[in-house]
Formats: sequence, structure tokens, C-alpha cells
Amino acid sequence: MKKYLFLTMLFFGGISQSLHARSKPTLKFKEGSSHIILLKASAVNNAIQVVFQNGEGGLLFTETLAKGYSYRKNYNLSDFSDGVFYVKIVEAKNVQFFQVEKGEKNKITEIDKLPFE
Repeated sequence: MKKYLFLTMLFFGGISQSLHARSKPTLKFKEGSSHIILLKASAVNNAIQVVFQNGEGGLLFTETLAKGYSYRKNYNLSDFSDGVFYVKIVEAKNVQFFQVEKGEKNKITEIDKLPFE
């Protein structure tokens, strides 16, 4: 009986980790704040690179999130001027792009490619 219980726990634990590892990173403005972006990402199997670029492609900020962790990262944009900038999230061969509109009407949209690449 203990053997079956152990195997069942092992099986469901493996499914849970597999589903968790495959979740796509999300990026949104933090509720109640017009200057903070919240990134949720799982770097269980691979490190994740986060790149912030201005509208012309100039580098604003870059960070590598270490492999083996799940993240809830806050990025404070109060030093960035209002306007449009881009966030690229790279995990192994998977790349996501986001357009961030900061200003009177904050908005984040996932896009297919960066306009300057």
C-alpha cells in the first residue's frame, strides 16, 4: 500500500512540475500602481533573460533570472519617461515580446516581434 501511495505522489508531483515548468511568463502592471510591472515566470529548467528596450531598440535594462526558481519580480518604471518601450523575455529557444505603454493609460500587449529587429 505504501508503495502505491509513494508512486502516486511521485506521478502527480512530476505532472505538477511539468505543467509548472511549461507555463509562459506573464507581464502586467501591478494593481494599484502605475509605475510597477509584475513579471511572473518559471525558470525551473532554463535561465530566463529579461531585456527592456526603448522605442528605438536602445537598451534600458537587462537581467538574467537563474535556473531552478519561480519568480514574481517587480520592476519599478518610475525612472522611465512616459511612452512606449519593449520587453523581451528569452527562455532557451522560447522568446516572448511585450509592448509597454506607460503614461496616462498604462497598457501591456504581447506582440509577435519587435518593430526595430
